[in-house]
Amino acid sequence: MERILALIHQMRELNWVETIQNPYVIAAIVVLLALSLWRKAYAAAALIVVVVAFIPLAHYTLPKGEEEIDVIKVAIFAGCSAILGGILIYFGFVKGK
Repeated sequence: MERILALIHQMRELNWVETIQNPYVIAAIVVLLALSLWRKAYAAAALIVVVVAFIPLAHYTLPKGEEEIDVIKVAIFAGCSAILGGILIYFGFVKGK
């Protein structure tokens, strides 16, 4: 449990917006996405898109520091996470070869 709390604390301290705006990170994402689409690995491409979409979702909806948890933000987070999970399930199992 302490490891999980330490990981959550590290993730809260990391500035995800700066990380995702880093040109090297953007270049790596574009290269991986292009490579997976070229190899017709749509499940891998969907995973990349979902991970990139999850970062701003978590940044803008989860509480920072000692903020109180807002029920509406948690509902938005849960709903969008379910949609992103549905995308992964569709491309991983339904559309998979």
